[in-house]
Amino acid sequence: MNMLLILLMPAAAQQPATPADEIRVYTQQTSKKSINVLRIYPDNTYSYCRYTASKVLHDTGIFSPASRKLKLQSTQKRHAFNPFTQHKGFIGRKGIYLKTSRGLLARKPDFSRPTDAEPFLQYWEISPLTNTRYGEKQPVTTSLPAKTKNPMAKEAARRYYIQTSNLYDPGYSHLLEQSYCGPGIYETYSNGKLIPWNGDTTAATLFHSLNTVIHESVHHHNAGDRYTVIPGIEINVPTTETFHSADFKLIVPNDLKKAIFRYETYVSESSKVGANVSGIYGLLDEFSAYMNGTRFCVQAAQLSNNQGDYTKASAMLTQASQTYFAWHEFRLFIAWYLHYAFDQRRDVYNKLMDNNNLRLTFTLIDDEFKSTIKLAERTCVNGDCGAWSSKTAHYLSYEAPCTKALKTEEKWLTEFRLQGANLANYRDFTTTR
Repeated sequence: MNMLLILLMPAAAQQPATPADEIRVYTQQTSKKSINVLRIYPDNTYSYCRYTASKVLHDTGIFSPASRKLKLQSTQKRHAFNPFTQHKGFIGRKGIYLKTSRGLLARKPDFSRPTDAEPFLQYWEISPLTNTRYGEKQPVTTSLPAKTKNPMAKEAARRYYIQTSNLYDPGYSHLLEQSYCGPGIYETYSNGKLIPWNGDTTAATLFHSLNTVIHESVHHHNAGDRYTVIPGIEINVPTTETFHSADFKLIVPNDLKKAIFRYETYVSESSKVGANVSGIYGLLDEFSAYMNGTRFCVQAAQLSNNQGDYTKASAMLTQASQTYFAWHEFRLFIAWYLHYAFDQRRDVYNKLMDNNNLRLTFTLIDDEFKSTIKLAERTCVNGDCGAWSSKTAHYLSYEAPCTKALKTEEKWLTEFRLQGANLANYRDFTTTR
């Protein structure tokens, strides 16, 4: 993920997402042959492009949605062309302003929302100026739904992801064969409008979404009461009584609600996804999906690096870098859930502590996520050992709120974990109904 981040179809435990969870597009036309495009995605990542007639400059990263101030944190080494990485913008009713005073006066914004966002929702290499991919002369057709343009596009994409995942980890290929969820199955919204998949099945475009496809396919695989630890290890977890995750807001400091990257999306009162409405079981589903998407990308980077394909290795690490810190966030969400349950819903808490398979699944995913991050930090691409690290300045502000809060909340996770359980002996810890 930089992968194309989209509004995804909910897993079985989730409620339908609302159009309010959407991609926001802002543009700045600097001349007839130059345009800047900022795309802000539902999980608070962004893509910023400067298009000219001959080239495109591309920046990706994350941002905090805490206020109307907009300061982007880039994941790229070269991002000086993106003004929002240097200065804070101001999000107003009409658009985004580079100077707060202009926004408060409601003047013409520096970046406005286009009347038709669809031309700007394509893969970033496709220029909205010419509707062609850089280096190619033929225009890319996007005005018709995918099923009209290419009835076999979904199947072509499915075959690509199954075959590509098989190159890196046959286990994920097998999972996709059973529970595939890819382009044309999940949905993308902009300004409340459903944007049909354009049917682009070029390898460069599909590669861009590997993390997303693994993530969503794991959601589909986690059907009923089954949870994926890693491919080949699935644990049935009986469901007990729950409450909405948003209820634990009573023990969450207000500043953390604004500072934690995925709080609003997954556990706020306005959230309609399973991580909120299905309580700890929805949180575990997301924990499973985020871990496996990140894990796949890190493994793919390792293999590509060993094969001397450093471009692909770097790209896979970039995708992993945009989802790894979900480990910090969902550990904290689960800790808060347990804490609140103990204080306010002791009946629920006791049933969770008696749910052996739930605790086992959390323990195994937690350990594997931690190991995945450590592996990514040790990965050197073509001799560059600083290519990706969870301790870069770009991410410290997103980890720090969680790690600070976990200093007092970690005890709930320690109590919840099944000590001694691991991937080698997990069957000894499982219980059957």
